[in-house]
Amino acid sequence: MIRAVVKNGVIQPLEPLPADWNEGREVVVDNLPEERPSEPDEFDKWSEDMKTLTAELNNPQEWQEIEAALAEADRQNKALVRREMGLL
Repeated sequence: MIRAVVKNGVIQPLEPLPADWNEGREVVVDNLPEERPSEPDEFDKWSEDMKTLTAELNNPQEWQEIEAALAEADRQNKALVRREMGLL
């Protein structure tokens, strides 16, 4: 049995799906009585972990540096693809 929660009208599994479940597979969802776990679910824990890890990224200068590095990596990647395709 797969446990899941409904968030914003979407059913989200609380654990990994079986490997043999392909995209588009039809599943049946039973409406069992709600039982709240005594500890937060994995998504809530992940969300809190991400808030903790990104708490120091509130400096606008740091975000500009990150965005500049990503833009440079994107520029280099596009140039490489153009060279490989013989467009340069």
